[in-house]
Amino acid sequence: MAGAPLPRNGTFDGRSIVPALRGEPMAPPPYLFWTWRGEAADEASPAKLAGARLGPFSDPARTLLGPFSAVESGAAARRGLVGESRRRGPGYAARVGEWKAVVHECSDQAVLRPSLDDVMELYNLPADPWEETNLAAVERSVVVDIKRLLIREGVSCECFQC
Repeated sequence: MAGAPLPRNGTFDGRSIVPALRGEPMAPPPYLFWTWRGEAADEASPAKLAGARLGPFSDPARTLLGPFSAVESGAAARRGLVGESRRRGPGYAARVGEWKAVVHECSDQAVLRPSLDDVMELYNLPADPWEETNLAAVERSVVVDIKRLLIREGVSCECFQC
């Protein structure tokens, strides 16, 4: 839009919003991906070690940015994914079309990359907005396709923004 070239050693790794600025429609992204660092990282954080209380958004299971609802109730609680049984290490979630995939803890904590070995939950959000029916066992090809997409994209289980 401004006509400025990319830096010589730079690469374009995002999406241009120029069409939106011009009032033109934009295609949805092929996927959305987000991570959380896990409870083990929270226990080792300087604030936790100092005994500081970080407020209601310090726990990814209680935030709108995490893979669950904003409160420790509903489907996450019924599945036993809050309280004492929360994940210990980094995990991730992805939205691909109508599907939401959740991996509570990356299977390879040394590499911290999505893997075909990750235990993944799968939800059809238009049909199940409360994420009450895990379809991973029924829609195995969708699970494998999402895992392969994330592996191909080279995303990380590490939470760089946490």
